[in-house]
Amino acid sequence: EGGRSGTPSRGRQRFRASLVSGEVALAFVLLIGAGLFLRSLFRLQNVKTGFEATNVMTASISLPTTRYKDAEKRAIFYEELTRRISDYPGVTAVGIGVPLPFSGLSSSSSFQIQGSSMSAEDSGPHGDMQFVSPGYFRALGIPLRGGRSFSDRDRLNSDPVVLVDENLAREYWPTADPLGQKIRRGNQGPWYSIVGIVGHAKRSDLGADSEKGAFFFSILQVPIPIASIAVKTSAAPAIAISVIRNSVEVLDPIQPLFNIKTLQSMVSEELGPRRFTIVLLVLFAALALFLAGIGMYGLLTYSVSLRTHEIGIRMALGARPREVTALLLLYGVRLAVIGTVAGGLIVLGLTPLVSRLLFGVSAFDPLTLILATLVTMTATLLSCVAPGLRAARLDPSDALRNE
Repeated sequence: EGGRSGTPSRGRQRFRASLVSGEVALAFVLLIGAGLFLRSLFRLQNVKTGFEATNVMTASISLPTTRYKDAEKRAIFYEELTRRISDYPGVTAVGIGVPLPFSGLSSSSSFQIQGSSMSAEDSGPHGDMQFVSPGYFRALGIPLRGGRSFSDRDRLNSDPVVLVDENLAREYWPTADPLGQKIRRGNQGPWYSIVGIVGHAKRSDLGADSEKGAFFFSILQVPIPIASIAVKTSAAPAIAISVIRNSVEVLDPIQPLFNIKTLQSMVSEELGPRRFTIVLLVLFAALALFLAGIGMYGLLTYSVSLRTHEIGIRMALGARPREVTALLLLYGVRLAVIGTVAGGLIVLGLTPLVSRLLFGVSAFDPLTLILATLVTMTATLLSCVAPGLRAARLDPSDALRNE
């Protein structure tokens, strides 16, 4: 340590090396996080929702009670609106329903099953509740599993009917046929006969759907004042905007529309927070990797300047340039491996937290680990090349004269 090279103590060298390895570890952790969330997002985008969102335009209406106090008047408005919209060219299906999937709204209710007994403390069966028109299931591509769908005959003065989805049917009639069974809301309402079973559709969360069953009332039979229109088109759904506006204006010139958007965008908005998180992770991972590369480059460059005399002796004793370059590269690789291993241990410690945020991907996904390791090692090795080549180009006589 008292020689002519002026090389600092081993403690200082180790401190500098530990800082660079720490940068590599941080970059590796962020790369793992970005990779895991990207793969999770890809899995979520391919989740089957139970309905078809392509080429479906939606819009919401709220019929004021001052002008639509009578239930029959609301039912006529909904029926006439769907008829007018369906007459336009390019429209393949029209449905009215509330709440629509991924609209941010939800409605649920307890119900009774005719012939079943329950205690006073029991709240009874429970499910999500929707009010839909006869064309709703066709507009959203929700399949009919059994029985029949709603028709124009299911009106205010007809026999009360209801549809259930396959999850509700499986939960409350596991061994019996739900068709023909009767349910009702509350203790005094009418009994509704189950006439059809439809497929289950996700309603609010792609990754954590509760799989809760749903039951559906005909909006022509229970004409609530707030509803959403879903228009399926054969081409771009934007053409349906003017179709909906014109049809509503003909029926009621002062009736406003709101929440005009495609069903696909409503589903996509549910993934918005995840996309934002991924963008941040990718940016921070790239920045951390860049800083780690700069740190490795600076450390090796400084190491070359301190070890110039040593390198001159090695070359004078017969060391070839590529061996000098390999010496520095091996030093950089060792620091990168230490940083990567440390980053892996950090990821292992964060596994319980990360696992809750992922969908369909393990926190130790092999592909993500391999790719993150390759990217980290490649970036750090590239930052070692320039200092290594600079050391190999040193002239032994000049290096030996270096103080």
